[in-house]
Amino acid sequence: QNQISIQKRKWRTGRNQKAIEQSRRENQEHGRQNQHLLEVQMQYQDAEEINIEKNEIPLATYKAINDEVAERQDKLEKQIEQMGRMLTELLEN
Repeated sequence: QNQISIQKRKWRTGRNQKAIEQSRRENQEHGRQNQHLLEVQMQYQDAEEINIEKNEIPLATYKAINDEVAERQDKLEKQIEQMGRMLTELLEN
């Protein structure tokens, strides 16, 4: 009877040990999968930041173009004023 109890205990211990090892392997695999997911998430985050930076460039370009247009418009207005004065002077003389 004692021999049977000892054998059952060994069997249970062995079974528990196998379950523990299986659980450890599964945890390691889940850890690897989680690490991979984290890396993928970081890659997406990096890509997203790059896209944001790329979208800022057209905004800067747009502002530069806008400034250029405003400068040209100012120059044209000054030229028109100058031509108006010259015409006025010519007509007066």
